[in-house]
Amino acid sequence: ITEVPNPGNDLTYIAQTAPGGVMNTDTIGVFYAGNVSILGMPGTSNIFTINGINNNNQFANVNNSGVTGMMLGTNEVEEATIVSNGYTGQFGGAAGSSINYLTKSGDNAFHGNLLYYWNGSVLNANDWFSNAQGNPKPFDIAHQWAGSLGGPLKKEKLFFFFDAEGMRVVLPNQQQVELPSAKFEALTMASPLEVLQRPDVAIDSIFLDHQVPTVWGWPDPKVGTPGIIQHELGVAL
Repeated sequence: ITEVPNPGNDLTYIAQTAPGGVMNTDTIGVFYAGNVSILGMPGTSNIFTINGINNNNQFANVNNSGVTGMMLGTNEVEEATIVSNGYTGQFGGAAGSSINYLTKSGDNAFHGNLLYYWNGSVLNANDWFSNAQGNPKPFDIAHQWAGSLGGPLKKEKLFFFFDAEGMRVVLPNQQQVELPSAKFEALTMASPLEVLQRPDVAIDSIFLDHQVPTVWGWPDPKVGTPGIIQHELGVAL
């Protein structure tokens, strides 16, 4: 498994090597709905098992993962099986495919390994959206590591195997934001009471989208205790 070309060492990527398996890009940027599509079925139609035990996210019916959507564990997997058609009675619970991973185990000899992967912006091209907007290539970096150890506790009788994997990434994210006008910034730095008392200021012209914000609990200078200043338009300011 570790010798198969696999960007990010994502266990779900292995399923793309099966006939009919392609990367699922239908919902990228909208909602995470699985990494792989099998024979045209959505990414939520696959079942992932480890040593025969269901490892799906029960809420979204996709592989268990973190915010990256990746499924770590390639260093502890000995074999992977992808069944996409011709199901027998032992498979079920998914219309797309059944993806099972068999983990490594200890034996009569001690064995282990250490792995480290690095990726960064110096090795990657600029994002398409950054190019389209004329922006420079943003900074990104990824550190990924793994280590395992296995051996006998009692030869020919009892064995152990331990594996640990991790990743630290810094990835850029394209996002559209709305910045306030210079007039809005200048007025927000002033006292709200001063703004309301100025006859040359139109309230609906200083806020974006002509929306008057609501600020509760502003002290009423007439009373001297916390309260609500009622504007003549009937909106609490």
